[in-house]
Amino acid sequence: MRVLVLSDIGEAPPQSTELQACLRSPEWSQERQLLMTLKKLRHEVQLLVLYQDLQPLFEVARDFKPDVIVNACEGFRHRRDLEAQVASVIELLGIPFTGSGSRGLQIAQDKSLVRRLAGSLAIETPQAVEVEMNQPLDSVSLAGLAFPVLVKPRDQESSEGIHEVSVVNQVSACLERVAWIREKFQSGVLVEEFIDGQDIYVGLLEDEGLQVLQPRELVFGKDFSGHGIATYRAKWDEAYRKKNGIHSRKATGLTPETLANLETSARQIFDACKLRGFGRVDFRLDLTGRPYLLELNANPSLNVQDDFVQSAKLSGYSYLEIVKCLLKAALPESKELDASRRSRDISQE
Repeated sequence: MRVLVLSDIGEAPPQSTELQACLRSPEWSQERQLLMTLKKLRHEVQLLVLYQDLQPLFEVARDFKPDVIVNACEGFRHRRDLEAQVASVIELLGIPFTGSGSRGLQIAQDKSLVRRLAGSLAIETPQAVEVEMNQPLDSVSLAGLAFPVLVKPRDQESSEGIHEVSVVNQVSACLERVAWIREKFQSGVLVEEFIDGQDIYVGLLEDEGLQVLQPRELVFGKDFSGHGIATYRAKWDEAYRKKNGIHSRKATGLTPETLANLETSARQIFDACKLRGFGRVDFRLDLTGRPYLLELNANPSLNVQDDFVQSAKLSGYSYLEIVKCLLKAALPESKELDASRRSRDISQE
């Protein structure tokens, strides 16, 4: 089977002569792992990295004629809000691809819409006020919210715009943060009641039905003095993580009732948001163990060290099995069978 691994980059992509060297670097570990695994599955594989032009995608679709695309593309032109548009282009090309379609990606990225869908399913979310991009600050009413509150962008992913200073205790500080986010991200803002507790990540994988994976928790070192939230630095700054003992691990101490609540809520919101193949649902447990839904990640990282893959491994899946599940979910049954035959034919040549 011909498989295209599609990724993106925020700077000019390397020349073909430099690509192998790049693939050995930590920044490209996800792409490297995917290529190695797909080759182990005896597929014919090609990698394409998008930068500022879609023309290479059209050319690869014409010349390589992939049977399926492994979509590891998180944006376009260094903009995460264009992730769904890339999926739309693939849909227009008529090529099956792993993970959620454009509709699911758009829904998952809109935290306001996810909150409304959760409410319709009786899934609890933190009390919040939405501030539109052009709404005058003097018209913002925070009545009914209990301080402290967490101020974050409405349409960003990967904790962009979330810092320790995002948790504020006064109205004036809240409005200052709202103004900063609107200027920085050109985005609406969510002002949520801060839930004192712990972040829990629940992965889901389609494998003969939707499987809920072993939850993981975000933990902080005993000397950490912050609010214990998944800020941008807590996720992506390795020196900061090491200094403060920040890491994820198998969730511990969850009662059967909490586990059942997490599983049910994760399944419901996955389906309601039209996700496909795999995903991750992020919750916040308060100090009594009560879960509140925070957000969705429709196409979580497939880096072997990241939470989705680690959750799958705790649930008994090898990396190879994860990839096989994603390919199976992406391909209509008849095409999957045809592609499997073609893969065997290639391997026998």
